[in-house]
Amino acid sequence: MDFAVSLGVKREKIIVDPGIGFGKTLEQNLEIIKRLAELKSLGRPILIGHQENHLSEKFWICLRIERLMGTAAAVINSILNGASIVRVHDCKAIKQAIKITDSILRN
Repeated sequence: MDFAVSLGVKREKIIVDPGIGFGKTLEQNLEIIKRLAELKSLGRPILIGHQENHLSEKFWICLRIERLMGTAAAVINSILNGASIVRVHDCKAIKQAIKITDSILRN
């Protein structure tokens, strides 16, 4: 972040993306999700981009519903651990999962 700011990027415009997928193993991706709260110390929004094939190189051979449920679980856990922005493919279904989780937590 300091490097970006030194190049003229305003700190308030920075979003932290730990990069789920992108050459990481399943274990590394799960560790990132588990430890997202540690990134909150940076004081910037955290973005998690869950793609159906990011958590496991084997997800692409599963049925769509299995990918969707895995993505929903990963998104919910990411939000609970500090993510404030999520990027997904099936927005309608994931939005419903987030709303239900939010309702449960608020009641």
